[in-house]
Amino acid sequence: MGITSYPRTPRLVNRFKLGADPEFTFQGKDGSYIYAENLGLTTLTGFGCDMSGRQAEIRAYPSRFALEVVASIADSLRWMGTVGNGAVLALNWQATAFNGKDGCGGHIHFGRRRPQLRELDTNILDSTTKRLLHEGVFDRHSFLERQRTPGHYGKAGDIRVTNHGYEYRTPSTPLSSPWLTYFTLVVNKLMVYHGQSSMQPKAAEWFIELLKLYEDKDDDAAIVLSALRKFGIPRESKEDFKGKWGVSSGLPDPEKCTRFFPSMIKGEESTCRELFRHFMDGLDIPCRWPKPTWEPYFLPKGFQLVNMQPHTLGHLPDVGMNLISKGVTVNVSVSDRFTINSGIPLPIKEIKEALIAGISDIRYTSSLTAPAISIGVPKNFKDSLTQCKLLHDVLSNTELFPVCKAENFSQTDWSKWDNLKPATMAPNIMQGKVIAKVEGKKKVVAPPKTAQNSYVQQVAALQEVYDRQMIRRQRAPRVFNDFDEGGIE
Repeated sequence: MGITSYPRTPRLVNRFKLGADPEFTFQGKDGSYIYAENLGLTTLTGFGCDMSGRQAEIRAYPSRFALEVVASIADSLRWMGTVGNGAVLALNWQATAFNGKDGCGGHIHFGRRRPQLRELDTNILDSTTKRLLHEGVFDRHSFLERQRTPGHYGKAGDIRVTNHGYEYRTPSTPLSSPWLTYFTLVVNKLMVYHGQSSMQPKAAEWFIELLKLYEDKDDDAAIVLSALRKFGIPRESKEDFKGKWGVSSGLPDPEKCTRFFPSMIKGEESTCRELFRHFMDGLDIPCRWPKPTWEPYFLPKGFQLVNMQPHTLGHLPDVGMNLISKGVTVNVSVSDRFTINSGIPLPIKEIKEALIAGISDIRYTSSLTAPAISIGVPKNFKDSLTQCKLLHDVLSNTELFPVCKAENFSQTDWSKWDNLKPATMAPNIMQGKVIAKVEGKKKVVAPPKTAQNSYVQQVAALQEVYDRQMIRRQRAPRVFNDFDEGGIE
């Protein structure tokens, strides 16, 4: 039994979710390699650059339904076309395993946390990748060139354990077409679920047997089987792939307001239906501008994203993921020790108590510069997912910092931070009690403080003493004591 209409509630054999963060590169019309970070792309949004800053990367929204993962990729690519005032659209978007300098992976994420199955899963996935290479789905030469780059990246068994399960990093990028991407995701999903590393038939019969086995139980399998009969086996291509994904070729309307993009973009339902008609009926995916599927999209005046030090390996990007600040710029970067420098008053005692579970030594200083908060973390801090998650949770606590998670933006009470004022420090003036005034050679003892002394007289006396002190200071250089720095540790 096949499938004839878009499944609003799809049949799926897998309980685990799928995700992906495939990479690709930008080429100028002259064939030059254009780095993604030079186009204003970052590592914090659903579309951007990878940690090196050179390759572009899509971070897809996870789902049990592989078609929804592909829809997330499609809309993320569409959103990428809206940045840079057309500069990104003017380039060729190329998806191949190796471009002569850098490799591009087609990482697949599996929401499977059971360590006892990891070795079996890895063997199954490696076997599936070999089959895809053998049948020419991926270009073997480009794949092998990518494996020759320094490090373990892209080699067989390249697994990275994550908080949600693991990431399989061996395959090449499948972004040269939606059909190649969907086919790759579904075949790998079904093979992991199937639980064995090899099947006997050769060539296309191997894929057909696998898909037929689950056609009546899994809508991903049913859709891919229909598309396989229509399109044949997908092949990797070095052509500019923008149009295949429905990325508009026109220039977007300029938007003057600050836009917020989440770390992963959920695909529109209309995009899911466009993909369904593409795979089932062979219709082209329409080129159009996307619509936001998240809130907030436009940030009101005074709100901005939390800034993270770019291209930092480890889990440091997770600290600022999807965080929005009000009234101040918030920066997080690697430092020699854990420090918080703030231009606004913060409840530092409560902040230290909240962080005590993972951070014991915190140095806090006040600053009289423009309203800003700078947080420095030690180099080894970024390697701990637990510590980075703790800092993320504390930083997004609006009682402690003028920051919130994007998902809570519309419900957040900002009243505590409505009237932000710069942090103040005690002036560097020695204060004390007036004992006596000296007039020439005559010593005049100050009168005792009584209720009859008028307020005006007291102020005048203090002002006179202060004026004389200032005259003396102008004559001799000032010597600062240790406590004159004004810092708080």
